[in-house]
Amino acid sequence: DLAMSHLRYAIQLDSKDPDSYRLLAIAYLQLKQWDLARKNFSEALALRPSDIDSQDGLAKALIGMGRFEDAIAEYE
Repeated sequence: DLAMSHLRYAIQLDSKDPDSYRLLAIAYLQLKQWDLARKNFSEALALRPSDIDSQDGLAKALIGMGRFEDAIAEYE
């Protein structure tokens, strides 16, 4: 929880840093907070579209949400 607070603060300081969004998304993914993970992976990808790790994480979040077709599209 402390790490997530620091990541949220890092995003407030620099909202253009895709790594902060990706790391926060990973934390949400581990907590199975699928929608928050999806949102933050999407933010990371908006800033760095070629980020394969964020694409993979987004697909995992979508699977967790039961959105299998959308998840498959992330892997294509």
